[in-house]
Amino acid sequence: MLDVSALANRLAKNWKHYGKWARRQGIEAWRVYDRDIPEFPWTIDRYGERILITEIESPESQETEEMPISLQAQLHIRESTAPPRPLPAATGADRPV
Repeated sequence: MLDVSALANRLAKNWKHYGKWARRQGIEAWRVYDRDIPEFPWTIDRYGERILITEIESPESQETEEMPISLQAQLHIRESTAPPRPLPAATGADRPV
């Protein structure tokens, strides 16, 4: 099983630090995580009350036979590091027309 504690710690730290900064600046869209840990090739962005998790494929990951990290692992990380109020995932279906 993949150890997600490093990512969970990074997300908690970034959420606290950048969340305060964003509130002071009146910013609602900001990057929570930006592929800092090689085992977790994602960007995680906050857009108001929504979270967007994007997996970034690197050429190195395509050449190795490592299994990609599953969506289940991503959801576990999201649940374990979520702010007190859960944020729904961003989809095109819930955007206003």
